[in-house]
Amino acid sequence: MSERTKRLISTKDGAMEYAREVAHLDATEMICGLILEHNISSKELAERLGWSMRRLNRIINGSAGDSTLNELCDALFAFGVQMRFTYGPLATGSDL
Repeated sequence: MSERTKRLISTKDGAMEYAREVAHLDATEMICGLILEHNISSKELAERLGWSMRRLNRIINGSAGDSTLNELCDALFAFGVQMRFTYGPLATGSDL
């Protein structure tokens, strides 16, 4: 762990911000990995979601400021844990 990270997480606010960043990074890496795994373009993903490319890019680049995700991270932080992501097949078994 870098000295910068150690300094950041040495305060409650810094540790909370770090947990948010880890959650955002996990989600973004998962989305990008799935794009590659399923051999689809970002444009196709945006179309499937009914989103503009601008919106998708803002989310992938971490500039969307997703307050819901931040609030969930903050709530978990209050319990001394951080959000981590995983995924699995849909319960319906559907191949979208």
